[in-house]
Amino acid sequence: MRNDAVADSMLRTAAGRVFAIDLLGYGYSDKPNPQEMGAVNGESTRDLDEYLRFAPPNAARYGGVGETPFTDMAHPVQSGYNFFTWADQVADFTREVVGAPAFLICNSIGSSCGLQTAVDHHDRVRGVQIMDPSLRQLNVKRQNPLGAPFVSALQTVLRETPLGEGFFGVVATENTVRTVFEQIYPRKESVTDELVQCILRPGRTPNAPRVFLDFISYSAGPLPEEQLAILSSDEYKQAGKTTPVSILWGDKDPWEDVTLGRVYGECGPACTAPTRCSQATFHLRPARRMAASKGG
Repeated sequence: MRNDAVADSMLRTAAGRVFAIDLLGYGYSDKPNPQEMGAVNGESTRDLDEYLRFAPPNAARYGGVGETPFTDMAHPVQSGYNFFTWADQVADFTREVVGAPAFLICNSIGSSCGLQTAVDHHDRVRGVQIMDPSLRQLNVKRQNPLGAPFVSALQTVLRETPLGEGFFGVVATENTVRTVFEQIYPRKESVTDELVQCILRPGRTPNAPRVFLDFISYSAGPLPEEQLAILSSDEYKQAGKTTPVSILWGDKDPWEDVTLGRVYGECGPACTAPTRCSQATFHLRPARRMAASKGG
């Protein structure tokens, strides 16, 4: 977070330019109606079935971390808040604001955004650094088919009934946000009042609850291992479209299990086998010097 003194110092002394952007629907960015985004919706500008060509023979329809079926790429309710929309936005940002290809530095769910940008806009991306990427355990490709209908039903209730607004009202409070962050941060002193307010204030902007409820329904779309498999594919190598990827992972992350994430080291030559680089993190490829970067 930008309120962290160490991170702030790194940003101020970094070689080159550094940008931290709010993706559409996040932070203080615009939050249009999810079903009324028209041509801005990245899914409408792609044939999502094209990604199926990267699926291995006899790929499992669902499974644990590491499976790459390349199915269910579309948002289940055709929302414009998806990784393809955000990838297009990041590519446009590098083109219109940065004015040159850039390194993308992404955390958690933003990691899928950065990787998708490299997949679809390789000419705009010099490299991708992802940190504690979300394993997306609620993605339909992770769920047992017997349980998937129940997850979908709960998402529908939250998204389309007043219960959703009530749920958002419960989680979007100072006490709840502080409690959640104290679970995530090993150093409790890092959970400051400023950090809590940085999370809460954007949640009070118009249409924020609707976007939040829409996103927790996004149990489809590409998985990180699928994106890494594309970047490491023979097709991309022969076309000169491969992108270097570095992965950092905190071994104290209570939500995204580092032991599950180690399988990403097997996704192809874009990443190497995991090696531990400190008590808190391990890396799959040493990061190159960042000249210009954006958060996912």
